[in-house]
Amino acid sequence: MLKRAVAVLLLALLAAYADLFTTLKVLLIPPSLPLHYAALPHSTKPLQSFTLHSSTSSPSRLELCEDATEWGERRVLLSCDPFRKDWNTVMGPLKNATVGRGGLWVIEPSDDAPEPKEVELQGFPESSEFHPLGIEVVASPGEEGDRLFVINHQALASTIEIFLLTPSPPTARYLTTLRHPSFTAPNSLAILSPTSFYLTHDHHYTRRAQSFPGPLLNLIETLGRRALSRVDLVEFALEGEKPSIEVETVASGIAFANGAALSHDKKTLAVASTSARSLLLFSRDPSTNGLTRKEEIPLPFFVDNLSLAPRGFLSPSRDTKADAESKDSDDIFIAAGHPAYLPLLLTSRNVHLSPTSAHPSSWVLAISPRSSSSISPSAENDPAYEHVAPHPRFALTTLFQSSGGSEYDQQAFGMSTTGVVGREEGGRWWIAVVGLYERGVRVLREE
Repeated sequence: MLKRAVAVLLLALLAAYADLFTTLKVLLIPPSLPLHYAALPHSTKPLQSFTLHSSTSSPSRLELCEDATEWGERRVLLSCDPFRKDWNTVMGPLKNATVGRGGLWVIEPSDDAPEPKEVELQGFPESSEFHPLGIEVVASPGEEGDRLFVINHQALASTIEIFLLTPSPPTARYLTTLRHPSFTAPNSLAILSPTSFYLTHDHHYTRRAQSFPGPLLNLIETLGRRALSRVDLVEFALEGEKPSIEVETVASGIAFANGAALSHDKKTLAVASTSARSLLLFSRDPSTNGLTRKEEIPLPFFVDNLSLAPRGFLSPSRDTKADAESKDSDDIFIAAGHPAYLPLLLTSRNVHLSPTSAHPSSWVLAISPRSSSSISPSAENDPAYEHVAPHPRFALTTLFQSSGGSEYDQQAFGMSTTGVVGREEGGRWWIAVVGLYERGVRVLREE
């Protein structure tokens, strides 16, 4: 049976790739990256770099975080799960969903002495597992707080939890749970309104089908770059005891649809295609919420989550004031990901080749239209840009790289999944980076 499975996998890879050896290289061998590289374009100030950890007195732990999103102008909300190595529906393993609960954390990177704070969940059912993945926050007029959406990978099915989020102290009051038969592999959300959002599904064949050939088909779909995943439009109403919900597939034929982010004017949706190592841009029809694919941007790593930078981030003037009308040059997407697949897979299984073996590496970059004056051509000659293929219409600006180092390297920070850029009002810029199997969150900021 094992020989047959291996043969099927190899045949799938051969069918999928004409350049098999090049593909195997990026799957197995990470590129040569520095132990630590960080840059804030156009900044003349020195950069601080440090990792924030939860207090030793905290009942939970700020580690193994997957998604992050800016909450207001000063705060970053994080989805973390210390038990990810026991339960991970995307990569595996699926040992035990009830071993413990994940959590949500808040940091304020611009504070002189930032201290992570865990978000208290109020009213969430004790009988439900909580393994948060994608998260998003949206202002909700008429409610005393912001509406928080959390993709929750429970034992038997994935759900979307909705909370009311308030900052002092950080609290998430449970409102309801969205359930639907189509929620097979939800990964990331892009919010349109308090009652509608786009939802990516990273796979067609999921690891929850643990009996043969479920996991094998999932692996073939991933390594073979099979374009079987999709983006759905979800609309719901919180009327009565049970929410009414409608789901429509608005984009399909995507290889491992992962992170998603909307442009400032909500007319463009960016979707990370992880196994294809690319960013897909879709035009959105505001009248129907339909999507039309318009651009594919190759990236130098297996891209995970996306975020949208504030206006002015790559501008020499560093001005964040928005024009009356949003422009394409304002839409700078931040992408984070993994330069090689095998080290990440080994780490998820607690496999270490030696006590000092390297962790999976990190790469965070900004993607901006070349029509803007966002980046000087000389920046692309920096050593950090190795392995980046030039694109005629978009510039790729490296913000953070790390080889991952080992657990003994304090400068290193591996396994990046999300990068969030922000700025305190009239003050310094900062970047927050989370790592899928890292302890803490890395902060880079101007002094």
